[in-house]
Amino acid sequence: MTEKPEGEHVATEELADYFAGSLSQERELAVELHLAACNECTQQARQVYSFTALFERWTSKQPAEPALPIVLARCLEAARDRMTNQLWRERLNGWRERWGGKAEGAVRVILGAPGKATRILTDGLDNLLRPAATLRFVPEALVGVNSVRGKLDQGSVALASAPGVPRVRISASGLVGEVEIRIDDLPQTQTPPLILLIPAVGGIEVRVAELSQTPGVPYWIGRFEQIDPGDYFIVLEPMH
Repeated sequence: MTEKPEGEHVATEELADYFAGSLSQERELAVELHLAACNECTQQARQVYSFTALFERWTSKQPAEPALPIVLARCLEAARDRMTNQLWRERLNGWRERWGGKAEGAVRVILGAPGKATRILTDGLDNLLRPAATLRFVPEALVGVNSVRGKLDQGSVALASAPGVPRVRISASGLVGEVEIRIDDLPQTQTPPLILLIPAVGGIEVRVAELSQTPGVPYWIGRFEQIDPGDYFIVLEPMH
C-alpha cells in the first residue's frame, strides 16, 4: 500500500462513523477505497475499530465482562510508560497495581465544536468505580451562562457531592476546548487526585493533569486545554 498526502487522510470521526454504519453508501465506498491504498489510515482504522468495539461494550446493558476497567488499566500503563515525572509514574503505577482499572469517579465528556452543545454524561460507568467510591456525578446543564474561565458557552457541568467527602465539579467548554476540574472541601491531609483524559476512540493517548491550589484559596483546580472536539472520559485517581 502507498501513502496518501496528509490532507487526503480520512478523519478519525469519519472512521468511527464508518464502523458505526452511519455513512452514505457513496461515502462508505470512498472510505473503503482510500483504506485500500493508504497504510497510515488503515492503521488508524484498526485503532478506531478496536476502541469503537470496546466503547459499545462499555455502554452495553448486557452482563458481559466489563471492558472499561480493562481499557483503563491499559491506559494507566501507557501513561506511566510515557511519563517523565517520576512521582506521577509511581502514582500511576500504584493506581494500576492496587486498583487495576478502577477509579474514584468518572464521567464521559462529549466536547462539541464551536456552536454545538457540549455534554457531560454520567450513566453507564458504575463498573469503572472502585468499591466504596465517593465520587458519583450528577449532570447539570449550563446553557448560555458563564462556563469555563467565565466565557460564554453552551457548556456542561457535572457535580459530585456527599456528606463528609470533597465536593467535585467538572465543567467542559467546547468554545475554548477545555475541561476544568475543581475540588472543594479537600482535607489538608489528603493529596488531590490525578485526573486522566482518555479519548473514547483513536488510541490510548492519555493526558494526565494534577490539581493545584492558589495560596489563600480553599479549592483545588486542574485543567485540560486545547482539546479537540470529540468523545472523552475523565477519570479520577482513587483517594485514600
